[in-house]
Amino acid sequence: MTTCILPSLVGLGVAVSILGATTAQAANRFAVVCLHNRTGAPINYQVKWADVDRWDTNRIAPGANTWFSHQYERQNENRSPRLLVRFDSDLTQQRYQITYKLERRAAAGKSCGEGKPYAFQYEPSNRKFIDLKAL
Repeated sequence: MTTCILPSLVGLGVAVSILGATTAQAANRFAVVCLHNRTGAPINYQVKWADVDRWDTNRIAPGANTWFSHQYERQNENRSPRLLVRFDSDLTQQRYQITYKLERRAAAGKSCGEGKPYAFQYEPSNRKFIDLKAL
């Protein structure tokens, strides 16, 4: 009886692997970045895609998140300009301006759950300063 079960289990394993290989996956249509504010202060910042000349000014509330997306010209292109973010790291008078080029995540939709996550957070050694870190 054991010899009959073993060939059946092998056959079942082959069938499952074939079915699993044919499962359709959603096409990537966007590059997405998600920003979280893990500080107790609202943060003013600017963003732009590297291929655009204009910076857009934004504000994110404490505990909030937001996303930015770039639509691909064709599905599964999986290439996009970088998202540039700049902000004042001491939250006062634009004294310590920082600019980062952020990585993106290819996604089927546009949401924070699908984007490459980053968080504004306090510097560990001095809560008077913030930084933006990949999660």
